Amino acid sequence: MSFPSPPDSGHPNQCEPIERIWPSKCQRCIELDFKCSENQRATGSRRSQLGGKSEIESTLSGQGKLLEKGFIEPRDISGRTALSLVAGKGIEFVARLLLDQHAILDSKDINGRTPLSWAAGESHEAVVELLLNRKANIESEDEDGQTPLSCAAGNGHKAVVEVLLAHRANIESKDIIGQTPLSWAALQGHESIVELLLNNYADINSKDSSGQTPLSCAAMGGHTSVVDILLTRCANVGIKDIFGHTPMSWAAWRGHGDILVLLANHGATRQRDAD
Repeated sequence: MSFPSPPDSGHPNQCEPIERIWPSKCQRCIELDFKCSENQRATGSRRSQLGGKSEIESTLSGQGKLLEKGFIEPRDISGRTALSLVAGKGIEFVARLLLDQHAILDSKDINGRTPLSWAAGESHEAVVELLLNRKANIESEDEDGQTPLSCAAGNGHKAVVEVLLAHRANIESKDIIGQTPLSWAALQGHESIVELLLNNYADINSKDSSGQTPLSCAAMGGHTSVVDILLTRCANVGIKDIFGHTPMSWAAWRGHGDILVLLANHGATRQRDAD
């Protein structure tokens, strides 16, 4: 998202709800509020300046988040906590402060997504690293069975994929339709991620619940460069899905002539049986 220009004054009382703040300008006041909250709650000095709210409470008021000690897990109508929201927006310093106040790492929203899933899916590498270093569940699954690695791979976020692989994410995790991170990357045409996953020994011929392989996914999607990468790595051109379709069948049906030529040059035929 885009943020407005920061206010002219750097005074803590200029804090706005988190969906409108300029993070670099407001970081100091948020940090100060966390560090000083207990003493200043006792005196009431800063609460009185903000109509009874501390600065961090005011900052998060747009999402209805009350961040008093021991009560930092209220949820919005989507079931998302404050940590989930800031992780999805990539606001690392607020995520760190929430974690220091014992925010629950793996809270799930109504779609089964955790803060790590949101950070990975939105390409916030630093927040992903932070959450993993705090022992977030790297294999958490959303309602579709997708792990953070699948989210990152399918959305084309190479740097996040690298972080997750460095933390030993399961490269062969399957969602509810049996697709792996490689299948998603191939289907969406993310060449660099396909190569990265293959370099980390992803199964090039993995099958989803329909029997489709990454090569079938790429051929279906018309991603010529991904098809070329998979063929160069010796993907099986003859594997049939449960409907009897091969990668060449899908390419022909979708009208992807360049892919038909590539597949034919690697020995594919419309009638070839799977090995």
